[in-house]
Formats: sequence, C-alpha cells, structure tokens
Amino acid sequence: RTIGVKLSENRLRVLAAGVELDDDEEEPDDTDFTRESGFVDFGRILLEVDPGLEWGQIFADTWRHLRDEWWDVEFGGVDWQQCHDRYAALVPRVATRLELTDLLCEMIGELGCSHSWHSGGDVPPLPSRCPGKLGCEWEW
Repeated sequence: RTIGVKLSENRLRVLAAGVELDDDEEEPDDTDFTRESGFVDFGRILLEVDPGLEWGQIFADTWRHLRDEWWDVEFGGVDWQQCHDRYAALVPRVATRLELTDLLCEMIGELGCSHSWHSGGDVPPLPSRCPGKLGCEWEW
C-alpha cells in the first residue's frame, strides 16, 4: 500500500497516495486522531533510549565522520584506527553524556588541530556565574 505524508504547522497527516487535499477544504480537527483524518497522535508514541547504546553509536558516528571527511588523509601521522580502538575501549565506562563529550574531545584532540572539537548533545546547561568585582569603584 502506498501512502502520502503531509507535514504542516507541526502536524503530521498520513493519507492514501493520490489523495488530493483541496486548499479550501476545511481540515479535520487535529485532535481527531483517526484513520479517516490521517492525523498522527505523537502523544501516544513512547521512545525508550538505552544511553549506553546511544553513546556507543554517537562515538562510532563521530569517529567514522572524521575518518571519511578529515582534510588530511594522513591524519597528521596519527593512526586513526588505533586512536579509535584506544578510545572505544573507554565508551562502556562513560556514565553521563557530558563524559562522552569529554571523551570525544580527547579523541579529536589527538589530531592536534586546535580548531576542531565536539559540542552539543543532551547536556545540562551550566550555571551562569557573575565575574568577581575588583573591590574598587572606577571613575572616568
């Protein structure tokens, strides 16, 4: 069976292929999650994530991306496969997403390129801190 998918206004609607929607046609209420309306109820979707498996995949994808896209095919003399093996052995010991980021940064740091790093991910925001005062008042 062939289907068509329409995404609009943050709503997903799945319809039989070939079904044309008239722009003037009043669309069903998007809380009407039925086969007839075609709207998908994302509130019913449950997603279970195993952090250890996810982090292993992130590690593998990061290493592979650098292997395939790094500007220097010689990796500046670094044995990239050996680097993978050394750091991959540490992935099962990672306890938080922030630790994974640190591990990836260390691995990327082996390439000796100061403008390459890893960032992002599901990490908690760091608290903002106000810098200390000098203990004096300036007058201009």
